[in-house]
Amino acid sequence: MKGIFNMLINNIPPIQHVRPIHQIQSSVNTLGDPAVEQRVPGDIFADALRKAVRNIHELSAESDRQRTKALLGETDELHTALIAGQRSALAQDLFIQARNRLMDVHSEIMRIQL
Repeated sequence: MKGIFNMLINNIPPIQHVRPIHQIQSSVNTLGDPAVEQRVPGDIFADALRKAVRNIHELSAESDRQRTKALLGETDELHTALIAGQRSALAQDLFIQARNRLMDVHSEIMRIQL
């Protein structure tokens, strides 16, 4: 049993594209230092949300550009238009799923009785 468990654990691929927390949080709160900007977690979350929306907008614009090029015959690479469209759709779907999950979490928190 232990050998099977180790085999399963060893065959799990490493997680890719996960940024360390120090890259996500752009500033560190330091107590007692007025020269350092103090950021609350809500600001960090709002910044991450803005970046996600901006990324979705950029992917959508790129998809539109690629689709227009393909429709006007300016490129022979139809696959790039299709890939750009799928990237845009996937980013939008992921954002919607994250929003739905946050709404579920908010509802659960609101149901907690103190």
